[in-house]
Amino acid sequence: MRNNVIEKISYFYQDRIDFIYKILETFAKIEFDLEMSSISLTKSEGIMEDGILKINLSDSNHYNVKIIFNEILEDFFCSLDLLKTAYFKQSLQVVRNILELCTMQLYFTHNIEETSNWKYGKRGIEKIFKMTGKLKNQVNSDMKSTLLEIDKFYNLLNRSTHSHKLNLNIYSIHKFDIMGTYGFEYKAFQNSYLIILCCLKIFLKIYESYIFTLDEGFFKQNIKNTLEEIKEKLQIFEDDIENYKKGDYENGEGYLIYRKHMVINGKQYLYSFSASNQIIWNSKKKGLNKDFKKIYAEIDKYLIRKIKCS
Repeated sequence: MRNNVIEKISYFYQDRIDFIYKILETFAKIEFDLEMSSISLTKSEGIMEDGILKINLSDSNHYNVKIIFNEILEDFFCSLDLLKTAYFKQSLQVVRNILELCTMQLYFTHNIEETSNWKYGKRGIEKIFKMTGKLKNQVNSDMKSTLLEIDKFYNLLNRSTHSHKLNLNIYSIHKFDIMGTYGFEYKAFQNSYLIILCCLKIFLKIYESYIFTLDEGFFKQNIKNTLEEIKEKLQIFEDDIENYKKGDYENGEGYLIYRKHMVINGKQYLYSFSASNQIIWNSKKKGLNKDFKKIYAEIDKYLIRKIKCS
């Protein structure tokens, strides 16, 4: 059964998956420029002894930021690999790790003198809400909004980590209709995909905030140009990302479809559709129970629509 689901994901969504792979590959190209830009800052954290500059890389915020960025990219690749093989719950568990690393990176940027057990390999990342709480008093209003999103998405992703009933794969990889035909819930893919996109945008903002701290120069400008290129490409899904967040996404009610029209039996209906499988009728005219199958067929058609990804 899983193989059938994987085939459907490949048929309907391979272009969307490849789109994010290409975005991540573009991020990976920044690594050299990032390393060259941060070398002087890493050196500034060293201590001169007998004419020799000694640097403890465990102490270096800039070194730690570099390995955090690389780990985040690895996690995104891993999450996509799980998503395309219909391991939706596990894919989102990995995204939760990404938010922890994003928060740690931002924390290092604004608390450069603070030591951390994480730096010395003694503990994993923990008490994320304590870190975001402190950061909200240190950053601008735009970044405060990003931190609020991190808090909400982290709460949402805890549902996958702690095996919330509605996040089990068994709910996502098959459905059984009265004709006895197995398929899979397109909403399960779309929900996971949109969460990944939302967190990719969070990562982009965190990355930009760090680049701002680097010294001006050729390598920094290369990074800024590449980040602008990524932002421009992500515009394709900007409406989907923002519409998802108009729902109560922290509690699994993000909008997969927001204020769209469908036509059933010659009548037009304005509706939204949430990740919890709820239809919200956005006008006085509501769909009829007898049209249930037609309504969900229209929703499925929208969820598998082709999007021109470039």
